[in-house]
Amino acid sequence: MSTTAVGLLAGLLTTGAWLPQIYRSWTTRSCSGLSWIYLATMVAGFATWLAFGLLAGEVAVIVTNAFSLVMAVALTWIKASSSGTHQLTTAAGAAVRDASIAPPPRRRDA
Repeated sequence: MSTTAVGLLAGLLTTGAWLPQIYRSWTTRSCSGLSWIYLATMVAGFATWLAFGLLAGEVAVIVTNAFSLVMAVALTWIKASSSGTHQLTTAAGAAVRDASIAPPPRRRDA
């Protein structure tokens, strides 16, 4: 087995590990368990490995890190889109809850 084949197999396994997380995040519309620092570090790392692979001409490094970069960006996009929705629904729920607790406004008869 050539070094490129071993590299592609290793990359397939590690890149494939992202698929269950992306599926779960997509179906639940939540990435609350993933920190922004983690995602930013992974995106930067994959981009750097991709640049290295391009400079070195290493097919296995290029292919696997390009796919990993796409998946990490997808998770970042899911987190960004679900974070805004969660914050909005939480704020709306709090406003409805607070409004239902507040006494009705007093009427002034003139």
